[in-house]
Amino acid sequence: MQKNRLQENNRVIQRMFVCECGSLDHMFSVMFYKEDDELFLAPYLKRTYGFFHRLGIAFKYLFKMENRFGSQFDEVILHKNKAIELRDLLNEFIDGQEKKSSDIDQNSSQPS
Repeated sequence: MQKNRLQENNRVIQRMFVCECGSLDHMFSVMFYKEDDELFLAPYLKRTYGFFHRLGIAFKYLFKMENRFGSQFDEVILHKNKAIELRDLLNEFIDGQEKKSSDIDQNSSQPS
């Protein structure tokens, strides 16, 4: 499996996840510092603004007055215990999907 690697060094690990639909409007970033007990989730926030507001964002982007994404990401910080809850939830989801897939395979291999 190919690693979805945005940045990885001795201190920071960061990954970007894009929706299965392929739209870059549907993505989020996950990052953590190896020495901390916190996980940072940053969902992309698709905002619709008027022309002048977008012009202001473009100006700030050009002159490096904000981050390179124009503050279109927000952030959720999870301590280790909440990250464990998230892991358990994701494992439950993955196990459920694997079970559904194996049930479908078994049903399709049985003669009618």
